[in-house]
Amino acid sequence: MRRRREASAATLACQTASRLLQQAPAVEKQKVQALIYCHEAPDARIPESTAGRLQHELGLAQARAFSVSQCHNTSAYAALDLALALLHGPEQIKLALVVASDKLVFPSMKPSTDSLRFGDTAAAMVLTRDPSPGSSLQLVHARLAHCDGMPNAFESWNQAAKAGIAVRCADFIEASLRECGLAADRLAGVLNCGTDETLAARVHSTLGIHASAILNRPTGRSRGTSAADPIMAIEWLQAKGAAAGPALLWGAGNNGELGCCVLIPS
Repeated sequence: MRRRREASAATLACQTASRLLQQAPAVEKQKVQALIYCHEAPDARIPESTAGRLQHELGLAQARAFSVSQCHNTSAYAALDLALALLHGPEQIKLALVVASDKLVFPSMKPSTDSLRFGDTAAAMVLTRDPSPGSSLQLVHARLAHCDGMPNAFESWNQAAKAGIAVRCADFIEASLRECGLAADRLAGVLNCGTDETLAARVHSTLGIHASAILNRPTGRSRGTSAADPIMAIEWLQAKGAAAGPALLWGAGNNGELGCCVLIPS
């Protein structure tokens, strides 16, 4: 048996979360009540628990630790949805830590060789019940759904299929915005995370989103996604003040999964 010498996804997650906690001295470990680890591709032996390892290595003895696994490019949205539910639901926790990492990134929905993206990614963020100081935008909503009939990453696409799927994606986003009391034409920023560019353009057009509101994160990486990408995109939106008003981050998975989250000015 050959021993792996490179860092595993679990190691990347531990390193990233540890750096985050070191750089955020205001976050007291004993007050972190939920630890949610999310990933898209498997990178652990069956008896291992990355969430348990994170809890142990980070010293988060009081945190509920669990994982969101392999949701076909939407596990980050599922983790954020769970974190918000714990913060604002009956549990009323004060701090949640969301950590994501991947060693092998799924291909995007467009089946072409240039849409395959492989790489190691990891990200972490702390969510609080009250607005975070120094943040221009506050995450207030996350939602998931399933879109039946969406081709997978290896099936052929045609314009008719994209037109129908764009309508269903737009309906999902509109329903999410209504839950926040928003309409698409009120969005100051819209960021697509990992969805095929031509499909994303159709969705934005169907929603009637103005071109000036469509944002492009300067990462030098396009198409495909990992669990860490939405978290990095949220950090970019918050740190850069990329949107002067409500912002939407959304993405679609390989097998019909849809995810989005809404941020509003703090």
